Amino acid sequence: MFYPCIRRRAPCSSPGPRIARERLGAGGKTQFFVDERDEALRARLDEAGHAVVRSSYVMKCALEGDLRAPVWPAGLVRRPFAARDAGEVHAAHEEAFADHWGYTPGSFERWRAHNLAERDDTSLWSVAWDGDEIAGLCINRPRHGEDETVGWVDVLAVRRPWRRRGLGEALLRNALVSFAACGKRSAGLGVDAENTTGAISLYERVGLRVVRRSDTWERIL
Repeated sequence: MFYPCIRRRAPCSSPGPRIARERLGAGGKTQFFVDERDEALRARLDEAGHAVVRSSYVMKCALEGDLRAPVWPAGLVRRPFAARDAGEVHAAHEEAFADHWGYTPGSFERWRAHNLAERDDTSLWSVAWDGDEIAGLCINRPRHGEDETVGWVDVLAVRRPWRRRGLGEALLRNALVSFAACGKRSAGLGVDAENTTGAISLYERVGLRVVRRSDTWERIL
């Protein structure tokens, strides 16, 4: 999962230092999200006084052979997403990511606009329940950008009281099985390179591997 930042295609398209300082105020910051392969842009950012403050990975795996079925922790039940639960799913999503780098609170209205527009397909989503409480959730997309051969895990979230019980792995394995059943050839996701919840080791255990790195460059005004 990627985290919010101010993104620009190139420094020359952003406001100059004086204008940016006027808009954001002293102590404000500009950020650029840059692919590791874009050496020209990286060099320009370095010359302009920006520095890398965080990195993130894209991880992928092929969907072939017999995929392991998920094993759900005792007492937890997986259900498809239901529109009536949207408010609770949003709240669980927010809570699960509250301690992640770059987190900023998001309103339900913004979350709904991003996830529940008419074009969005929620049939691949999963919500894990412990009684009437949401323990974790997995928001999956049937494509990545324009590539419909890739199933994309957009959000994998487990609330703190249910961590270290195998729920994240079960949700992820369920996503991979679901993608394969839909005819996807591969699956992928994005993750903070310094994630502190053990996400990267989980993803590697399930079979995903890093295929690309992007860096967040930042400059304090």
